[in-house]
Amino acid sequence: MISNKRIVLMFLAIHFSFFTAFANNQWFWVLFPLLYTILIVVSIMVSLPRHTSIKQLVIGTLSGLFLYGLFAFGYWLLLHTPLPIKGYVHDLYDSIGPSVWWQHGLIWLITAGEEFFWRLFIQQNVLGGFSTPKRILLATGLYTSIHLYSFNPLLILAAIAGGIYWGWLYEKTRNIYTVVASHAVFDLFLLYILPFK
Repeated sequence: MISNKRIVLMFLAIHFSFFTAFANNQWFWVLFPLLYTILIVVSIMVSLPRHTSIKQLVIGTLSGLFLYGLFAFGYWLLLHTPLPIKGYVHDLYDSIGPSVWWQHGLIWLITAGEEFFWRLFIQQNVLGGFSTPKRILLATGLYTSIHLYSFNPLLILAAIAGGIYWGWLYEKTRNIYTVVASHAVFDLFLLYILPFK
């Protein structure tokens, strides 16, 4: 098991990366792929994921579609409020959406890295001594904290909702590949098939 000191150092490195990326979005595509590559390796070294099955990947796919549907409905509802929702969405796509060819491949590395680190490493291993609801909420709180640097209420709300949803999905399936598939399908629709633009 990795020492508490190293866990704190990893967490500080993630905070520094998010702060830097949101302060100057040119750093996003440099720091994030590198950071999450390291965190995937760390997560696998601590807890090598078991194999998955077609059934688990189907569950992941359907759960990703379901979450996208919830987000789409929520976005539609928010459009009917006086809040500047379209501005927040535009800022998100502009700052962290892939725009050149090589970024379109790296987005999937970042997606997988988020799940391996926040669900497999943090939720299962670091917070393993807590009850299931506490594990989900604590992991979601840590996951959300790094998104605060965006100062974008929609991204912060999305981190809370996604953290709880994927945390719950991991606890129900105990299969990280199911959660990665869910997140990947969600991102596929959000970024490419039916973006909120």
